Amino acid sequence: MHISGKTMVVGIIGCPVEHSLSPAIHNYLMNKHSIDGVYVPLPVSHDKLDSALAGLSSLGLSGANLTVPYKSTVLPFLDRIDTTAKKIGAVNTVRVNANKKLEGTNTDSSGFLTAVVRHSPEGWDLYHKPCVVIGAGGAARAVVYALKKLHPSEIRIVNRSFNRATELASDFGTPCRPYNWKKRNIVLNNAALLVNTTKCGMVGEPELKINLSALPTNAVVNDIVYNPLKTTLLRNAESRGNAIIDGTEMLLNQAGHAFKYWFGIDPEMTDDWKKRIKSMLTAGQ
Repeated sequence: MHISGKTMVVGIIGCPVEHSLSPAIHNYLMNKHSIDGVYVPLPVSHDKLDSALAGLSSLGLSGANLTVPYKSTVLPFLDRIDTTAKKIGAVNTVRVNANKKLEGTNTDSSGFLTAVVRHSPEGWDLYHKPCVVIGAGGAARAVVYALKKLHPSEIRIVNRSFNRATELASDFGTPCRPYNWKKRNIVLNNAALLVNTTKCGMVGEPELKINLSALPTNAVVNDIVYNPLKTTLLRNAESRGNAIIDGTEMLLNQAGHAFKYWFGIDPEMTDDWKKRIKSMLTAGQ
């Protein structure tokens, strides 16, 4: 990597950030597309977020990604937030514009949508069919926002806290409907898509306890967890014949959309890119 006096700098703001794969992904993309730039981790404590964001333009950075726990708390410190981020209530990508103002968007939603559209089986669609979303947090909001664009008949939101599921369904309106956690198995009936947006199944977290018996075998199952690459949910779904989409697809696609937001280049989603990231994940497991 060559660093010059004109090297553009972007990074990822979070607490912690040492686990992030974003530096590897974006430095790979900048090298591939011959961009004089570098992507670095930017650990920021909770009480320094406002000053860190103000420092982006002052220090000449081009932008940054935001990860937990700052995707929602960052909103008041930005000069402009696009429609997508406003509706979702979270920003994961910030850029410094020509006037040194901070603009924010959310690429998690578009990353998820791209993953589902590109990697579902040929002939599959969600039009006028029900789908199930497990979880009601920030990731679920991005997923629901994306799913509405596919015009399902119903988005069944299931969460341990029914109140949070109800709040999410209310925020996004028709065709969203909240369901009690005890009904998580029953609501799979005739669903065309199941998406896990929780941490359940992630390394170090409890498994997602769900019985897939009622789920049609032609339904697609997507888990946004990417460590491990193939969660217990995905293994169980695959064993009964369901098409599966692992969490790296959303991870890589949201990164691609962020890259375009900063540099105006739509990076090619090559198999080499995917293999590189998946090998890093495998090595770390």
